[in-house]
Amino acid sequence: MKIWKIISLLVALVIVFPLVFLGVFGVDINSHRTEVADALSKNLGREVKLDGQLKFGLSLTDGFNLSIGDASIANPAWASRPLLAKAGKLELSVGIMPLLKRQLSVNAFTLSDADIKLESNAQGVSNLEMAGAGAQAKIDAPKENAQPAAAASASPISIHVSRLNIDNSRLIIRSKDGKLSEYAIKSMALKSKAVGIELDFKGEISGAPVTVSLSGDDLSGILNSLWKFKAEVLYGNYNLTAEGVLNNASSEVDISSYQLKSGKTVVSGNMDVKYGSRPSIKGKVESDHLDIADLKPKEEAAAKADKAAPAAKSSKRAFSDDPIDLSGMKAVDADINVLIKEMIVGSMPVQKLSTRIVLTGGQLLVSPLSMMVADKEVKGQAKVDASGAKPQISLIANAHQLDLSQFIKTWGIESFIKGKADFDLDISAVGNSQHELASNSNGQINLIMASGEVNPGILRGLAGGVLDAIIPGAGVLTQSSLNCLVARFKIVNGALKTNGVLLDTSAATVSAYGGVSLGSEIINMRVLTNSKGVGVASLIPSVAIGGSLMEPSFTPEAGAVAKKLAGSLIEGEIGSILGGGLLDSGDGVPEVVSVAGQNACMYTLDHPTAAKSKPAAQTPTGKTGIVNDIAGKAGGLMKGLGGGLFGK
Repeated sequence: MKIWKIISLLVALVIVFPLVFLGVFGVDINSHRTEVADALSKNLGREVKLDGQLKFGLSLTDGFNLSIGDASIANPAWASRPLLAKAGKLELSVGIMPLLKRQLSVNAFTLSDADIKLESNAQGVSNLEMAGAGAQAKIDAPKENAQPAAAASASPISIHVSRLNIDNSRLIIRSKDGKLSEYAIKSMALKSKAVGIELDFKGEISGAPVTVSLSGDDLSGILNSLWKFKAEVLYGNYNLTAEGVLNNASSEVDISSYQLKSGKTVVSGNMDVKYGSRPSIKGKVESDHLDIADLKPKEEAAAKADKAAPAAKSSKRAFSDDPIDLSGMKAVDADINVLIKEMIVGSMPVQKLSTRIVLTGGQLLVSPLSMMVADKEVKGQAKVDASGAKPQISLIANAHQLDLSQFIKTWGIESFIKGKADFDLDISAVGNSQHELASNSNGQINLIMASGEVNPGILRGLAGGVLDAIIPGAGVLTQSSLNCLVARFKIVNGALKTNGVLLDTSAATVSAYGGVSLGSEIINMRVLTNSKGVGVASLIPSVAIGGSLMEPSFTPEAGAVAKKLAGSLIEGEIGSILGGGLLDSGDGVPEVVSVAGQNACMYTLDHPTAAKSKPAAQTPTGKTGIVNDIAGKAGGLMKGLGGGLFGK
């Protein structure tokens, strides 16, 4: 662990002094700062500067006593900055006699105004690794086939710290892949008590304020035996309390209980964490109320991060090309049981969520997954396989008799449809980004509904004026009963296609054809309407939906509007003279066939021979001129209207 490397370095600094100055002990060492710095530089293989006051003492009763002001240690040549560490003040007092018994007894340690940066090069060599001048080149450019030195067999060392204080300091850790973790220490105090230690910490982690209160057994057992602890951490808007046992011999932390609070969210449980060669986590997560929004960082921390980050490129794509890094899934294993009574995702509440999360060798399985949405159970499972070059993701979900009105309202949207529906989804994808996953997705999505109600007024409001753009006055449509609804889609290699879409209400029958290329995000669909009566509803034409997912376009087919308008005028005003039923623009819309005990829309789609499209009505002989004249006038009206609405 890096902390023990730092302690070892400090001890090494202390031991060097008596070796160098044993023969001249008693003189004013501060006047020999240059010689001391040179001796340390030679022994460490790094340049050491001692620009402040230097004091050193040695006695059997007080031990080693070292005080250094304004000191610094250089970095190896490959490091990102010249100095590994610098400190305004460092004081250290270590007992002598305990060292003979392999006990590190730190009577006092004080560090102020320090700036330390720990990092590793591409070969994994840490800048803490030091050696004499002759061996420095080996550290700076290690051989690829170099073998690690065998660990010397020795009895374990014990540690006792009476007092430790650090203030106004900073620690930066940079991994070999360049990721930075920054810790600002405003104040840190560790005190030895009669039955253990207490530690208080105030500072920041990556800009977010942190406060830590820790109590535990004496540090003498932290390396060699079970070490009990209790901790409370305040980090940004998070409050975490935990207690457990550290077993360094088996590289394991047994957290017998923990509780995380943020806003109204409270999460609790237990965890068994192994931090050896392959870390693993096993435990339980429980919550009576969990709001995803509560788990997001505070706005000020997020704003600071956004300010530091480069401005994101604007994009009108729904699926980002930014790479998804799931490599961390290969580095840890997990087995966690989750039970959440209520979870808020956006504006959607989910009740009684239960699942098991298992991560092994980069393969994640969330199964069985069960939750209550709109008072109905939704079951499913999710898989993510990140063990290969490209992640593979699959998702299965299904619900029976889900209340669509309640489900839509959970998203904060006024429901335009009432009724219960069966829903199932089965999708798989492969890729390293959202765009690549969408482009390589396969599966199906099905929604089946037997009966209900549709409120066109609400639908019009949600459509952002699309219906008004298609035909003025559509907003006055009256509520109609829904006889059946089937929406089936297939996804094949990133192409989402309709596999039967049919809606039948008391006012009209609607079908849809076409699909969406999820890779290019281009839409190519037609929505066809066959009205069942006279009035504004009968004027709604077929609509071509194009454009992209982020900028869709809705274009009415003007010819169909003209025919519908002409037909409406004829049937409504002179239909009785001409016989009525002259025009029908329901081409491509099947006539729904009702069969006892079956969903009419489903039966119609599955039995196309029984549900033939209504044939186009023939204009009676002798009436053609009148119809064409009305249609022509209506066409002229729609042409002008279209020019104003759609720029045509």
